[in-house]
Amino acid sequence: RQSAAEIDPDRDAGGPQTAWPMVGPALLTHATSNLRSIVFRLRPDGAHNDASRLLRSLYDHIVTFAWLAADPPTRLALWRKEDLEERLKIHREFAAAGEQLLPDADREQMEHDVARLQGKAPDLASKAAAADKHWIPRIGGALRPGSLSSFRGFYTILFREHSGLVHATMRGLNHVTIDLAPPRKRVVLEAPLEGSAGPYGMASVVYGVGLLVAARSLGWPDAGEVETIFTRFP
Repeated sequence: RQSAAEIDPDRDAGGPQTAWPMVGPALLTHATSNLRSIVFRLRPDGAHNDASRLLRSLYDHIVTFAWLAADPPTRLALWRKEDLEERLKIHREFAAAGEQLLPDADREQMEHDVARLQGKAPDLASKAAAADKHWIPRIGGALRPGSLSSFRGFYTILFREHSGLVHATMRGLNHVTIDLAPPRKRVVLEAPLEGSAGPYGMASVVYGVGLLVAARSLGWPDAGEVETIFTRFP
């Protein structure tokens, strides 16, 4: 593998033969950090709502990793274009406020690259569906097509469901209130977790599926060891 010093993400992310050995592990590193925080830092503190928020980030990284891993030569270019468009959008907002975020040369190069790169990256739900199509036949029984036990199913049960906690929504208030005598409620710092493993078990499952993809796309870890854990803790 190339060392980090030999890879320039801005230059090479459109060149999958050099970029994927860096991009894949880097996305997994973010997911690993998410999992560590969810299980070992937030769970002991009983910070279940924060764990649910961070679970969405873990899912985003694992799905994007799986989507890219299915076809790096095509999808890395789309992913890079999406990133460049977002950077340019931020630059324009800074400029509207009278500030310059990017040097002119960098902005011009990014605009050139966006114009050169063809196609458009799908939204996260579509990435999840595409990841299912490629990986379900390849990673055994960890995922099931057309069910909630799939990358697209995970989108429904954790990404969409937990959006009420990530954003300021009325639904999210249910997590910080308890019922008293109707119609009274009490606002609490954190409602207790009852009757399920909450975000902690789901985080481990999503991360484990990501490792199965890594075993086949990056050559590590050993897929048999990951599958043994799934068998032991179904």
